[in-house]
Amino acid sequence: ELILRPTPVGWIYAGRTRPQEEVALDAIEESAIEVVADGRVIETMDRTRACREAYPGAVLLHQGVTYVVKALDLEQQRAEVERKDVDFHTQVITREEMRLLETREQRYLNPGITLSLGRLEVTASYTGYRVKKYDQLISPPPLNLPPVKFPPVGIWLVFSGDWSYTWTKDYR
Repeated sequence: ELILRPTPVGWIYAGRTRPQEEVALDAIEESAIEVVADGRVIETMDRTRACREAYPGAVLLHQGVTYVVKALDLEQQRAEVERKDVDFHTQVITREEMRLLETREQRYLNPGITLSLGRLEVTASYTGYRVKKYDQLISPPPLNLPPVKFPPVGIWLVFSGDWSYTWTKDYR
């Protein structure tokens, strides 16, 4: 079934449900991890989001209900969760590295400032997580997840030349 239809003025959405139910804008990846509670799939998420939110030990909030992740199997595309009321939350520790693959365009904005557009490679490593209770750190357990790589298009500024400025303020 087509969800877009041509009209004399362009294409329009023609789906039977709301567009956000048909097309997930936050899912960059094709593979989906099923989040399973008591043998029932309660949610799906892409691999990157699963590494950020559904790692073993994570507290996951789904439709106002708290779950604790028991296991994450990236190969089987499955996260096992258990419904549990807890008085703490978790926060993943991420290290991201970026590498320039190709510069496609450059524009010189002012003397000493260049705007560039190109392909990048971002590698996100999830090295551990924080267990917090009312913003107080309880423990930082380690994680052993494979890094996630994705190839975005990025823009960046390059500053060259003498950029030494002195900041002064008159307090009279």
